[in-house]
Amino acid sequence: MERIKKGEAITLDDNIEYYVIDNVMQGADNYLYLAKSSDPKEIMIAKEIITDNEISIEEVTDEAKEQEIITEVLKRLDLI
Repeated sequence: MERIKKGEAITLDDNIEYYVIDNVMQGADNYLYLAKSSDPKEIMIAKEIITDNEISIEEVTDEAKEQEIITEVLKRLDLI
C-alpha cells in the first residue's frame, strides 16, 4: 500500500478536496500539511492512519504537534 504523498489531491469524509502541500514523517507516523482546494489559505494538519490496509485521515488537534509540523514545512519551503 502506498502512503499519501506530496502533490496528491485527497477528498475527506466531508467531501471537501484538499491538496497535500507536504508530508512530514516522524518515525512511522506520516503527517500531512493540507490546503483546501477551494480556498488554499485554509490549511489542515492531519495524520495518516493505516488500519487493515485501509488509509484514513485524522485531523491533528494537539496545538503543539500542529505547530511542530507547520514549522517543519515552512523551514523546507525556506519561509522561516
